[in-house]
Amino acid sequence: MLADDLYGLGIQGEKAVNCLAEILGVESKAIPTQASHSLTGDSWILTCVRNDRFELWIKPSELTPMLNKLNSQGTLIPSEQWILAEIRDGIADLRPETSEAFIPQMTNLQVFEGINFRKGCYTGQEIITRLQHRGVLKRPMYRISAKLAEAPLPGSLIHCDDKEGVGQVVLAAKTEILDHYEMLAVILKERAEQGGLWLGNHEPIQVLDLPYTLDPKLFESKR
Repeated sequence: MLADDLYGLGIQGEKAVNCLAEILGVESKAIPTQASHSLTGDSWILTCVRNDRFELWIKPSELTPMLNKLNSQGTLIPSEQWILAEIRDGIADLRPETSEAFIPQMTNLQVFEGINFRKGCYTGQEIITRLQHRGVLKRPMYRISAKLAEAPLPGSLIHCDDKEGVGQVVLAAKTEILDHYEMLAVILKERAEQGGLWLGNHEPIQVLDLPYTLDPKLFESKR
């Protein structure tokens, strides 16, 4: 059930499975709990994002009733908290400023099986396949943090002391700490490992762990 007029709702929390089962009228065991697995109803699609986070896509006519049901079961939170969870799960969300800035492997999409290397023809296939089978990934995506006065926009450049533009911000969200932001950013690997990265007016960047490990073969020459 693919359509251009569906509304997306994010549901997260340790009670999300039971809440969704009750609201959608299905058994708890029917709710998908594996990342990227989905369940489809007459007017909705439910997808497990990761762990206890879900996306519920519904028709416009169902939006208000569904929000009322969800509000009776949980608490409405700012969208920035959802974005922060995406960042901590290492899931890229491209915006207009970065829609043509990266190839899929640069945003770690292969981790989530977001690329099909056996598929026939699609836009950018030659570059994507060449990198997978013959090239070396020089700019993967990292999770980083910094103390900043405001959130950096998608596409904001990251620098190091001896070179400018060694990376770009993909997504940013404020954390629970005052003036502290976490981000996903595509960064030149050799520079990210050396440290000394900064944003804006030399605000230092810290590289944080991701909840997954990238295949080391991506960084090895295949020739």
